[in-house]
Amino acid sequence: QNTWIVPSQQLVIVRMGHQRGAPIGTKLLNQSLSAIVGGQVIAGTVDRLLVTNEAVRVVDFKTGRQVPRSEKAIPPSHRRQMQAYGQALQVIFPGRPIELALLYTEAPLLLPVPLEDAPTSTHMSGNPNQESFAT
Repeated sequence: QNTWIVPSQQLVIVRMGHQRGAPIGTKLLNQSLSAIVGGQVIAGTVDRLLVTNEAVRVVDFKTGRQVPRSEKAIPPSHRRQMQAYGQALQVIFPGRPIELALLYTEAPLLLPVPLEDAPTSTHMSGNPNQESFAT
């Protein structure tokens, strides 16, 4: 795996794997990312990531049988996971709009997850200085 260090005011490490040097607009599958946000390490793997000059778009798949019927019904754990990804991507791609969505495959149903509601702390359990999300 290749590791890129992205210039920023904070240390940011993005694991790009075999996608190193991928041109803008390339869809990245099962993309690992990590960043320091508010003194916490956020690390995880997003199912789909599309980076363009205009925006960064993330779609994460959820395969459970329980499918929320609206954005407001998204489980808090799913919302926190996506918002943490969004906060990390704001550090990695400063100034670019971040668009987040969950795809519930059972329905199928694609629901947007607003980033503006993101909590200042994404800590869920364990070490308060590191947040890791497995998909």
